Amino acid sequence: GFKVKGGKKLDQLAIITFVKKKVPRSDLKRHEVISTDVEGVLTDVQESGEITAELTRTDKWRPAPPGVSIGHPLITAGTFGCVALKNNVRKILSNNHILANCNVANIGDAIYQPGAFDGGGAGDTIALLEDWVPIVFTGVADNLVDAAIAAPINGILNEILELGVPTGVTEAELDMSVVKSGRTSAVTYGTITTINAEVIISYGASGLARFIDQIIYTKMTSGGDSGSLVLTYPDLRAVALHFAGSDYISIGSRIQY
Repeated sequence: GFKVKGGKKLDQLAIITFVKKKVPRSDLKRHEVISTDVEGVLTDVQESGEITAELTRTDKWRPAPPGVSIGHPLITAGTFGCVALKNNVRKILSNNHILANCNVANIGDAIYQPGAFDGGGAGDTIALLEDWVPIVFTGVADNLVDAAIAAPINGILNEILELGVPTGVTEAELDMSVVKSGRTSAVTYGTITTINAEVIISYGASGLARFIDQIIYTKMTSGGDSGSLVLTYPDLRAVALHFAGSDYISIGSRIQY
């Protein structure tokens, strides 16, 4: 490979030794020191971190990052959106229809990671359902958000898979570039096309629900991505919680709610 010095790749070929963590030469025993060359070929020691088997988003993750499969036992599977703080305590944020089964749930219900559709069961419980915003299906009231939180009982990470930690929160704007990390379609990019939208969402057997003040962005999601956090790109400010879509568009609720 190429030798690296001061974080910059050089045009010199070298025999590379990868280590989990680099330490000062003075901390090494004599037999641990790598020679500066082998038969005239330069050597280099580069830090790789711990190398592990790569998991898919529908596998079991511990600790679990946002962006992977999650769900109430009675639903198929959705996406762990992000870590939210409630009274300064970390919670899992996703949709009502992912964590609370469209209102048909009880506080304390198990939340699986991965979701049941992806093979999750009681032994994969990562959190307990704590609270949700009820979805009104009767049409007598408007909805603002499809959201729920769960209290983790197993390890979770703040870093959204393949994106990183959100840098803040911002208001949606037309033509804003956005990104999400979801269970099904992983990391995808889009553009906000409509704000302050009123939409009718079909929740299958649960019925229809009207939502107001929603955000519509170009198609960037698939089934199972519900619950994903939508962020500005490239600065990763949270702008919406994704919850619905069609063959042509994707829809999220303002994160401020």
